[in-house]
Order: sequence, then structure tokens, then C-alpha cells
Amino acid sequence: MVVYLSLITACLNLPGCRSLKEKRAALRPMKDRLRSRFNVSVIENDHQDDKTRGCLLIAGIADGRRGADSVASSIINFIEYNFGDLDISVDEDVIRLD
Repeated sequence: MVVYLSLITACLNLPGCRSLKEKRAALRPMKDRLRSRFNVSVIENDHQDDKTRGCLLIAGIADGRRGADSVASSIINFIEYNFGDLDISVDEDVIRLD
């Protein structure tokens, strides 16, 4: 069986955060909403010690390439629509797993 892994990296600038606690409090709602809406895994994978920057890695699995592309596109649209006021750069990759 072939499955596809959608990987989305969302890097954010959070200039208003003055501490790591504030940064994590700002990222938590985004992580929770992505998990509940899309049933994906979300981790903070870079800039853990930087209080003004954060990178989230979002991973989801689909049974076809079209499904993986659709999920990735939906997640990116959700991020841009709901968190577009933040300075965000998004990167997408789909990997075939045999």
C-alpha cells in the first residue's frame, strides 16, 4: 500500500512576544486548531529558544497523491486566512511512502 506524507513548515515572526512563554502561548492556539480541524501532527521544530520566531512542522497522511495535495492546500489556506496578520512563510512537501 502506498501512502503520501504531507509536510508543511510554517515559520512565523512574532515581534510582540517578550518571552518564550508568550511565544508558546501565541503558537498554542494555532497548533490546537490545526490538530482538531485537520487531524494532523503539529510540532515546533525550529527556533525553540528564539522568543520572536517560531517554526511549526505540520504532518498529515493520505492514501493518494491528490488527497495529500488537497490536505496540504487546505492547511495552507487555513493558516493564511486565520493567521494572515502574522508574518508567515509557508513551505510544502509531499513524500511518497511505499
